[in-house]
Amino acid sequence: MLARLLVASYKNDWHSDAVMLVLGSSDLGDFMSSFDVRARVDAAVATTVAEIDAAREQISEHRRQLVADRRAAERSRLRIAEATATIKSMLKQRHRLERQLGEEVVIALAADRIGQAELALQVRRWITADLRARRSDREDIRPDRVALQGLEQIGVPYRWGGTSPETGFDCSGLVSWLWAQQGVPMPHLAAAQYALGWHVEPSQLGIGDLVFFHKLGHVGIYVGHG
Repeated sequence: MLARLLVASYKNDWHSDAVMLVLGSSDLGDFMSSFDVRARVDAAVATTVAEIDAAREQISEHRRQLVADRRAAERSRLRIAEATATIKSMLKQRHRLERQLGEEVVIALAADRIGQAELALQVRRWITADLRARRSDREDIRPDRVALQGLEQIGVPYRWGGTSPETGFDCSGLVSWLWAQQGVPMPHLAAAQYALGWHVEPSQLGIGDLVFFHKLGHVGIYVGHG
């Protein structure tokens, strides 16, 4: 019987393990017992291999999903960053407009006391335009700031020797206070202020320049457009 199994194994090209089982068996019962054990082992191995393959596929799928989730998260992060930047830009613009509106209100209210609100706002617009042009050309913008802040002091009472909005100004006190806000110390006397800078013809005056009257007894601030 074993001889016939060997012949059949050879003719049908059975697995070499089956041939070894035949050669190692003393009789047919021994062979069948060994063959059954081997079949069970092979089946268990095949099942385990299939489970391993399935687990590998699941791992690969999880990895692909993880990569996709990371890409989606990155896209979401970029969208959030863009939205945040847009909101910050809008808030900055809003604050600028609120500040601008606040400055206009201050100037208008102050100038309205002397019936010059419309003129003061018009002056503010061209000073602001000059400030932007100077900033774009990397020029000193402090003269424009002095002129703008000077507009806000319209209506502050005149007081001889005064140097603050709270107590009042005289002419040179206003000029020295305004330039002090820009970090530039200046003496509190019109003639002394005249001696500090260089002198230009009236046609060469720029916004923020000082103008002097009455034999250096009075000083004012040029705001442009004659």
